[in-house]
Amino acid sequence: PSTCHRASCFPFTRRHGRRIAFHPDRHAYSQVQAGLRDAQRHVQKFDDLEGDVGGSIELEVAEDGRLLRLDFATLIAPGALTIPDLYTQPVALDAGRFEGSLNPDGLTFSRFELAPVINGRALPLRSFDFELQRGPEGQQAIRLGFENDWSLRPADVLALWPDVADDAGRQWFAANIADGLTRRQALSLSLTTQDRRVTVDDLRAAITFTGGRVTVTNGLGQAVNVAGRVEIDNGLYQMELASGRLGAIDGTDTRVELDLREPGRGTIAFQGDFTGAVRESLSYLSGAGVGLEALREALPLNRISGTYSAVGELRASLAQPATFTPDFDFRVEVENAAVSDFLGGMDLSADFLPVRVGPNRIATVGPVHLGNIAAEATSDLLLESGGVQALKVNATFAGNINDAASLLGPIPDYIQGAATGELTYTQTRTGQRVLEVSSTLNRADINLAPLPYFKPAGQPATAEAVVLLNEGGLESIKRFSLDGPALNLTGEIIMKNGGQEFARAELQNLIVGDSGIGRMSVVNQPEFMTVTLEDGQLDGRPLIEAILRGQGKRNANIITGETEARAGGLNDKPWIISVSGIRRFVVPGGKAFNDITLQATVDKGAVLQFDLAATAPPHLPGRAPGLGNLRASMTPRPSGFYRLAFQSDDAGSLFSTLGLTSDIRGGRIAVVAESALPLPKGGWLGRMELSDFSILQAPVMVQLLSVASLTGILELASGSGLQFVSLDSNFT
Repeated sequence: PSTCHRASCFPFTRRHGRRIAFHPDRHAYSQVQAGLRDAQRHVQKFDDLEGDVGGSIELEVAEDGRLLRLDFATLIAPGALTIPDLYTQPVALDAGRFEGSLNPDGLTFSRFELAPVINGRALPLRSFDFELQRGPEGQQAIRLGFENDWSLRPADVLALWPDVADDAGRQWFAANIADGLTRRQALSLSLTTQDRRVTVDDLRAAITFTGGRVTVTNGLGQAVNVAGRVEIDNGLYQMELASGRLGAIDGTDTRVELDLREPGRGTIAFQGDFTGAVRESLSYLSGAGVGLEALREALPLNRISGTYSAVGELRASLAQPATFTPDFDFRVEVENAAVSDFLGGMDLSADFLPVRVGPNRIATVGPVHLGNIAAEATSDLLLESGGVQALKVNATFAGNINDAASLLGPIPDYIQGAATGELTYTQTRTGQRVLEVSSTLNRADINLAPLPYFKPAGQPATAEAVVLLNEGGLESIKRFSLDGPALNLTGEIIMKNGGQEFARAELQNLIVGDSGIGRMSVVNQPEFMTVTLEDGQLDGRPLIEAILRGQGKRNANIITGETEARAGGLNDKPWIISVSGIRRFVVPGGKAFNDITLQATVDKGAVLQFDLAATAPPHLPGRAPGLGNLRASMTPRPSGFYRLAFQSDDAGSLFSTLGLTSDIRGGRIAVVAESALPLPKGGWLGRMELSDFSILQAPVMVQLLSVASLTGILELASGSGLQFVSLDSNFT
């Protein structure tokens, strides 16, 4: 018919230089030629095809030469195909097959199969979806899609990915997929062209791969040994990873999502199961630029060790600066956990510790060890505005006091043994570190030397303390109290040299045995300790008994408790003791001197020097005012000897107070003695002078001697006692 021509073996391009040379219907032939020229304009998308082509066509042409429809079935021999609206370079082919239809509205394919040659490797023939639709003003809509099982390297994928538009998905793939081998891939691409401008309308891709190397973000770096699937949906990149390693973190069954659909507002989210080393993983995440920088401040990364397994999810902003704070929730199980120097120099360790990690809180609960002290602990690390708001640790503990020496300063010098109790540790955003401890000391010894107090294990006692810590450990014991049998004291201990050395102690309202002292101050000077006692009553019986018991013994020690001073301890250097305002000084027998003032130096359990002033209370009524004064001193001499001296203007009251005798009335006494060793280690050689005193109820021998004197007979008869002008005596 004049309006239609059907034929076979019509080539799209010239074949071996032949043309259609003859047709019996020249008008119809002209119409066909016009239709073919119109078809050529329609298929400019296949601008150049190098290689042999064969097949069949069926076309319908209007009277005016317009192409109405062209159906084709084509086989392509090895060659190259150029599609200028999709690829900037020809696509090498090993084979191809096209079946479809062309009409004025566009080009559609019922079969579009290619066997491309990619990077020198011929791929098997696989099917593609291809469609072209014409729009107004030269606009064309192109859709390309495929799904196949080719095994491709990243460079192969990029060679197949249309590059004319250089779409964001192709750019991301080129920048972030460094290695791997695909098992399946799928692509769906829709774009619009007009006046050489190309616009990507829709881009979707899915790639299944193994052995991959994928850059997640610039900060997180590359995930390696990745096996899984990547899906791309117009700027939304989703990776489902069966396994892989990201930085220091091993992941399984992990889903990573990058949302780059809004320029400048990118986000990352991932969820899955993770394992790794605690220190390396936390260091990696805190420096990855995903909003977890606060971990560096919140946790002592350089002092943490252990391994973990975790399940959780995270969503963070990739914009700089971030448009929102990270949101995450991880349930972590840590094994063989250790944090060195965690609490005042004490290491924290745990065989197994569950941890919950979120954007505002890191919480743990479980059994731990603080040094060698076993504890059941809960901790809360509160985060706010990218920094540490507070850290709080609560624990019940049981252990040996010596194991907490780095926390308690000099206290273990005086309390030895087992302790149980509770502690609360708080660290604020300003850096303040406070430890509150309450403890039961029933199984501990308490030895407060040189104070006269000792509590053996088995008797009840409790202690409380508020300890201030710094980065180096103990800073001060802001408040502490100690209660036990005949014991109560409260005070404060200040440390120096970064908490390594005792500096000062201030104690108030001490009750130690029969002593009650209003204030006690101990200051650590470079060469000695100064001790100040003020106000109250002091029980001197343990001290006097220790002096008497050790008199003349070279290993004697007036300090109760241990005889050896611990190296570096408070008893390891001389003590300068100052006593004032002590209203009563109790001596053996229960009587007491009044208004005590004392300056003394004690070293290694011996008195090197002292200067004492006191008053002996009257033992008989009617004593004249102003009497009873006692002065005593001991001083080292240039000769190397020690000189002891004391004197009193009421010898009777002195002897009565000391419990020696109550039969002497009045009198003045002066004693001078010397020793080669300090008190009480050495023996003494001295002289006593007693004058103007009387003796009541004199022994028989004194009475017999007195009858030689008429005055003596009268004194005995009157009952006023035997009067003496003086009594001198040498003694050793």
